[in-house]
Formats: sequence, C-alpha cells, structure tokens
Amino acid sequence: MNERPPTELLLGEGADETFAALADRTRRQILVRLAERPDDAGAIARDLEVSRQAVAKHLRVLEEAGFVRAAKQSRRRVHHVDAARVREISDLLGVVAHGWDRRLAGIRAEVEQRAAASDRPHGDSPHRAKSVRIFPDGDDAGIRP
Repeated sequence: MNERPPTELLLGEGADETFAALADRTRRQILVRLAERPDDAGAIARDLEVSRQAVAKHLRVLEEAGFVRAAKQSRRRVHHVDAARVREISDLLGVVAHGWDRRLAGIRAEVEQRAAASDRPHGDSPHRAKSVRIFPDGDDAGIRP
C-alpha cells in the first residue's frame, strides 16, 4: 500500500467509500471476525448468524475499500484482513486524535494560567507561593494556597 498523507486519506478521492465501508455494524463485525482467523463467507455467516448472501455482499464492500483480501484455497474463497490498510486508517485516526490532544492541552494550560492569575492578590509574584500551616504538628506536606 502506498503512503498517502493523512489529509488525502480523510478528504481525498475514495475517503467516502472507505468510511462508508466502516459505517456498517455488520461489516465491522466481519472485520473483527476475520482478524481472529481468515475464513470463507459461509463460516463467517454461521458465526455471525447472518445469511451467506449478506456476508458475501458485505465482504465485497470491504474488499472494494481495501480492508479485506481473498485467496482461492481449493474450492473455497478465504478472506483475510489487510493489516496494512487497517493500520493506515488507524494512523489517520491517531493524527486526528493528536491534533485534538494538542488543542485540549492548550485549553488546559490557558485555564490553569487564568485560574492561577485570579487566585493571586495584585502585586504578588506568580513564582512565589506562600506556605501555610494547616496541621499543628507541621506535617503540611508542602501544601500551598
């Protein structure tokens, strides 16, 4: 599988087909089932209690989106998950998640900075916090206001 930038995967040609393939619960169940062990449509249908025709249709969609590959073994067509394709989507979601993590960290820092500023009396340095005795025996564990 060729390396494509995450934005192309998310917004480029074929992205709708990719995510439509994952939008269906039965197709996701088929992917999970095939991740356990490669098999033919009949065995998958029995395990998921779905008709063989329905599984064959879902497998075709998954194949067109590149999530599943099939190989002829005797008279059976055995399907397996294309790990590289799944990894590609996983990496894309990781990039999106990382972007959100960065934004949330920025928001957290801004909120903490504003909270610290509102807790300081005017004229106090933000770098000097005063120790306060809470426990009479002096075991304050470094607690500061």
